[in-house]
Amino acid sequence: MNEGLLDAEIGGIGRLVELGAVAENADRAVWREAAAALGEWKYGPVRVRAEWPAAREAETVRLPLRVSGTSDPAGYAELFLHDAFLMFNLASPGSFGGSISLAGQELTLDARLLEYAWATSSTIKPIPLAKVAAWYDAQRIDATQPARTAVARALFVLLHLARCPEDEVLSIVRLAQAAEALGLRDATLFAMRDAVVRGDAAVLHPSADDDGQSLESIDVADAAAGAIIAALQERIVSSS
Repeated sequence: MNEGLLDAEIGGIGRLVELGAVAENADRAVWREAAAALGEWKYGPVRVRAEWPAAREAETVRLPLRVSGTSDPAGYAELFLHDAFLMFNLASPGSFGGSISLAGQELTLDARLLEYAWATSSTIKPIPLAKVAAWYDAQRIDATQPARTAVARALFVLLHLARCPEDEVLSIVRLAQAAEALGLRDATLFAMRDAVVRGDAAVLHPSADDDGQSLESIDVADAAAGAIIAALQERIVSSS
């Protein structure tokens, strides 16, 4: 079967929040490690080879991809970018994301929630990308099926939020789903989610000044995302 050659152009890479030298060093490390850790990824008989740059030196990165073993190279290239997004951001939350042009299509994978999670968490730490990749590969996640494990449910939730415009209500509902899957307890998060599901959460006119309500939801979402990322990192660190 012929090899498909594609170029992914990833724009808008860069942090929104200043997290200091720890995050800067972690970002440099994951990009430096990417060629070895994520230079080749397999999906059964399908193989994706990525020519990662040794460093992210601009807000736009060109990523050549070679996909073999399939008649749908663009589909597997897109799947790989989703996986790479998760692995980068589990190693260094906020290190990878943006607007991606691939095979004439536009895809957004926004790392804002993961970056804010690190900014508000004291338990998230950088992890070597190679360790994250080994753990992630061992999960044997099937993107064609509904999530079958707690980890897959949490990861799928993070991807859904990365692909959607920012929405406090949706974030609360999705993050509660991930938190419950991982066995996390967050009374405030679950209370907000329950109010939305019951239909008795406050609903204001779109033109109303709801800064206080929005900020409360954002703070709860950031804290929940931080707990979810920390829980996933704990599993990675403890894996053999």
